[in-house]
Amino acid sequence: MRKRILLLLAGISLFVFGGFLAAGENVVLNVIIDIGLDQSAEGLSAPEREALEKNTTIDLLNALDPQDLNVTVFATGEASQAYPLYLTKVGSRANHEMGVAGMSTDEPWVSPGELESRLYKAKRDVESNYICGGKQIKVEGYKPQRDSLNQTVYGVVMGLGIGYLVDDSGNQTGWATPVGEGLYSLPVSSVDREGTRLVLSDRYATEAGLEGSEWGDLLAESLNDSMESGIPMVAVFTNYVSGSGEYLDAYRGFVDYAAGQNASFVTCKQLVAMSIEASAATEEPAAIETPAEEIPAEDTPAAEPPA
Repeated sequence: MRKRILLLLAGISLFVFGGFLAAGENVVLNVIIDIGLDQSAEGLSAPEREALEKNTTIDLLNALDPQDLNVTVFATGEASQAYPLYLTKVGSRANHEMGVAGMSTDEPWVSPGELESRLYKAKRDVESNYICGGKQIKVEGYKPQRDSLNQTVYGVVMGLGIGYLVDDSGNQTGWATPVGEGLYSLPVSSVDREGTRLVLSDRYATEAGLEGSEWGDLLAESLNDSMESGIPMVAVFTNYVSGSGEYLDAYRGFVDYAAGQNASFVTCKQLVAMSIEASAATEEPAAIETPAEEIPAEDTPAAEPPA
């Protein structure tokens, strides 16, 4: 019964959320930054690799932080172990939400027990990076490896007290929808491109062969579509992909364009909360059925009182 209710709510969400934002309201934009260890940097010395992986992240955040634009940062457990002091600084900012992206980038499929162990460790590593007396991090979001979402994963995630996960499958778009008891799925936006569905993630863009200028144009077009439809835009940027070169130029240009359009930058957690609020606002109370014997027959005159 609970599963049927969740599926029903998911259907309601997809149907009504497109019109949740009234005309003239600011478009909702959720920027996600993935922090992982660059697999192509293995030949570098430790200081060179640290400078590369940290500086690319700094450049991504520097496009947002001077304007206090909200962002969600997902760090792998490996990154949290490699750069605990730096990620402590990242997590301390009020406009940053911290989430976990597994133990490593593109980690292999594992058994449910191993997944729970890895995710617990990654969550603990991220949450331990905070300044005493300062903002304490509570991980509520999980960004799993691509094409790895199923009921088993949902069960593991719920058992660890995580409230939402990010879905980059491209199978849905828009607002977050319930997939379990207190668990929501937040889809990354996707667009039709040359007959295929392209998820708005820089890693997918590079795999599709997009140059930086093409990626930037696609991001701007997607934001324009969101402004027209009222559906939130969710896009993912990775430190070792968008943190340098032409993809960094495209990212900076997109952030500037979105800010110029007065986009409302929100974290994943904020977008999930907005989705729940929207769902509650659009639910209609069930009709109360009156017992048949209490309904008077149509056009039947009232009975005369006895003489």
